[in-house]
Amino acid sequence: MRLNFFKLVFLLTTLLFSQYSIAETDLLNLSAYQEGDTPTYGDNIIMEQDENTEVKWISCPPTALENGKITFPVNLSGDFEVFIRISPGYYDFQAGEELFLISDEYRIKLSLSDLEIQAGDTTDDLGESDAWQEVNDIRLSIINNIAKVYLNDVFDGKITLKPNQVYNKLSIQNIDNNTSAGVTRIYDLKISGGTATTTTPETTTPENNTTTTPIPTTSTNCNAKYDAFVGRVIIPCIEVPDAFGGIQLYHVEMEQQPNTFSFDLDMNSIKPVQ
Repeated sequence: MRLNFFKLVFLLTTLLFSQYSIAETDLLNLSAYQEGDTPTYGDNIIMEQDENTEVKWISCPPTALENGKITFPVNLSGDFEVFIRISPGYYDFQAGEELFLISDEYRIKLSLSDLEIQAGDTTDDLGESDAWQEVNDIRLSIINNIAKVYLNDVFDGKITLKPNQVYNKLSIQNIDNNTSAGVTRIYDLKISGGTATTTTPETTTPENNTTTTPIPTTSTNCNAKYDAFVGRVIIPCIEVPDAFGGIQLYHVEMEQQPNTFSFDLDMNSIKPVQ
């Protein structure tokens, strides 16, 4: 793949569009946190990690007096999906974990402990699949104003939505720390087909009470650089449209061929930018 710079950029954009036509946004971004961090995208939450498997999750601190919650500004409309991997608590007489998608005049509420869904004034107790496990993958897929729910890749039910909505807030509430009922663990939260308007947030580490603010990568600090010393073109971000009209940023690098101004695309360097 030995091309001049401009042809390579065009090829790269085409390649990325074909490989990542439905871009995902990782909202939790757990790889950016250490055990004990308290991400500021929520209240009464803490990042925990299994010391043997190194698996990370969000939960509610044992000392918290109220249940935890997570909130993200988003921009979701048309066709999109929300994916969550969760180990929910078990509840007999109180509300369990709930996922909310909220627009200016409408909201969707999905119970993550029994999959009851409410859209506006309409409520439907789904539960068609009975596919519950200790850790569950729950997918809310919205296509043509129909919300379909999948539990561990098994169809669980659907409900009709009010059309022409733009959801600007995504929230998970009732993240519980009650050991007798089952502690909530949230391992993953992604959206595809829309955008989150947040960047990597500040984190506070309780042990030293210090705050770290990672520098977000945005379209304002995405200038490409040619490093003649190492012979590489470094592109911090390329905006690539997805299938639903959103934009996903990717970091890419190209390696210069000896004694030429031709470059090879470094496939291992292609990474989505948060």
